[in-house]
Amino acid sequence: MEDFTRQTVDVLAKRSANTCANPDCSAITSGPASDESKALNVGEAAHIFGARPGSARFDESMTDATRSNITNGIWLCRNCHKVVDADSQKYPADLLFEWRRTHEEQVAQDLGRTGSRLRQKVLDRKLEQFSNCSYLAQQIIIDKPDAWEYRLTAELLKSELEPIRFKWHALQSELYALPVTQISKDQCAEWLRMILRDASLQVHALGLLVNKAIIKAWGEPGQPGSELEILRACTLIAQATQRLLDWEERVRFSHLPEAFEAVQVELINVAGNQIDKIFEIPRWLSEILNDAKPSGTHSLTITFDLPTGWVERTTKAIASASKRM
Repeated sequence: MEDFTRQTVDVLAKRSANTCANPDCSAITSGPASDESKALNVGEAAHIFGARPGSARFDESMTDATRSNITNGIWLCRNCHKVVDADSQKYPADLLFEWRRTHEEQVAQDLGRTGSRLRQKVLDRKLEQFSNCSYLAQQIIIDKPDAWEYRLTAELLKSELEPIRFKWHALQSELYALPVTQISKDQCAEWLRMILRDASLQVHALGLLVNKAIIKAWGEPGQPGSELEILRACTLIAQATQRLLDWEERVRFSHLPEAFEAVQVELINVAGNQIDKIFEIPRWLSEILNDAKPSGTHSLTITFDLPTGWVERTTKAIASASKRM
């Protein structure tokens, strides 16, 4: 389901005061028809990210439910709808999100009610903390759709982890290299101890973030979550994941004595395997949210572990290296 529901269309029109959200247009989109019993409508609920493959600003990583959610909509007159969809380079998604937000803020101010202005002021202050987040994440905070806590988490993790995913895949494909660090014989034991300790600390932190911090930020059943706590947890998850990538770089671009080469081979991809598991979280959430109104109980088990036989192989390699040093 990629199209907006009738309810979503009606809400978008009302939030826009039945006027086009394009600041260079602002045309009224409803009015009297020639038949006194009918009204004329020239407004349309437009998709910010395209609804189907081939459409303007289509993002294949989005689920159908996200595409048809109100957070992905903007109210435009028919002419502006055609214009923005005809040139997605000139009218990118971020610009359309900015149009909608600015227009709805102006509508709220035009209502002239103190309560509306104060609520908008509070929202603006809240969004300041999300200024570095994607426009879609900010729109989720504004709209608060069903299951917004999980939608926000999926979007924040997706956007924050994407640069790490790209670089991790580039590292695996040997598309970049870093200056090599020479590790002397006298440094090997301490280097190995610190490497293993660092990996253990990051994995421990990730376990707490995924199993406790995120769940706490979502709030108790029936209670709203905390946007700020969700942001903080997602940021910490991304930072810990980045440190695991840094760890992989340290292992790959260190030059150890020949006796320790077998140990180094066993260390490669140890952190990378944990990185891949973190990428499963936003994907899992997106699959759940593919239902327009997700419900029920869902669980994801992520086990941060070592490859089968890794401990035995690494212990043997370390023992052999020690004898040769």
